[in-house]
Amino acid sequence: MPATVGIAGGGYIAKLGWITLPSGAITVDTTNEIDGSNEPVGIIWATNHSPQRFGVGEGTDSNAAGGWLPVPPELVAPDGLHYAYLHADGTIRVSNQNGQEAIIKDPNKLTPLAFTAAGVVLTSQTVDSNGLWLLDTTTQTIAPITPVAGNNDWHEVVHGTVWGVDSPGVLGYPAPTKLLTVSTVPGSTPTVAFTAPGGDSIALIATDTQGGVMIDLTGSAPGIEYLSSSGATSQAAAPTGTALLSGRPRRSTSSPEGTAPSRHQKKRPGPHEPGPGSAI
Repeated sequence: MPATVGIAGGGYIAKLGWITLPSGAITVDTTNEIDGSNEPVGIIWATNHSPQRFGVGEGTDSNAAGGWLPVPPELVAPDGLHYAYLHADGTIRVSNQNGQEAIIKDPNKLTPLAFTAAGVVLTSQTVDSNGLWLLDTTTQTIAPITPVAGNNDWHEVVHGTVWGVDSPGVLGYPAPTKLLTVSTVPGSTPTVAFTAPGGDSIALIATDTQGGVMIDLTGSAPGIEYLSSSGATSQAAAPTGTALLSGRPRRSTSSPEGTAPSRHQKKRPGPHEPGPGSAI
C-alpha cells in the first residue's frame, strides 16, 4: 500500500514508500519525497523530482500521473491527473500532473475536502468543518451545497455523498451523537442517517467503497455499528486484542469516489504531520 511513511530533515521532508500488509513492513522510496521550505507565507511543499508538483506534506501514488502527487488521495481527481489543495498563502490551488496550477481566491477561508467528478468539495477552516461548497474547476466558481448549521462537522465524501457528524467533539463542543449525510449537489439539505443510543457518542466514522459507514461508538455501551448503503444497521465486533477509541471523532476518508481508504485532516498536514497515501 503506497503511503507517506515518515518524516526527516527536521520535519521538512515527507518520506514516501509502501507498507506491506498484513506484516506492516515498510519500504521507503529512496528516489522520491516531498520537501517543505519555510517561506514568509508558511510551509511550501513540493515533490523533489521533475515535474515539480506543489501541494502538502503527504502523497498519493498515481499510476495515471506516473508518480507521486503531493496531496492525500481524497484530494486527487478521479482521473488521477489533477488535484486540489489549500496553499499556504490562503488560496485554493487546482493542479495537474505537469505542475501547472489554477489559483482560486478564497476570501471565505474554505479548504478542500475531496475532489470528485462534479468538482472540488470545500468546507470551512473552522474547528468544526461546517458548511459545504462545490468548486467548479472549469469555471472556477464556488456554489454552496449546504450552509453552516449548528456544529456540523463534515468528514468524508464517497460516491457523491458527504458524511459527517453533528459536532467535532473537541473541548468546548458537545460529543457528537448523530451521523449526517448530504448530497454534493448544490442546494442540498443534510439528513440524519444514524443516532447513537442514549449514553453513547460517536468516536469515529469510516466509509467504504460500497457506500456503507462504520460507526465507532463510545460511552456507556461502546461498540461498532455498520450502516449499509441500504440504510440498515448491524453490530460488528472489534478485532481481538483491540480497544475501541474514546475521544474526538477522527476522520478516516476515501480517495476520489471512495476507492481507497485513508486518513483525513481538515487542515492539511504541517511539517510534523505526514499521513498515508494511496494508489489511484
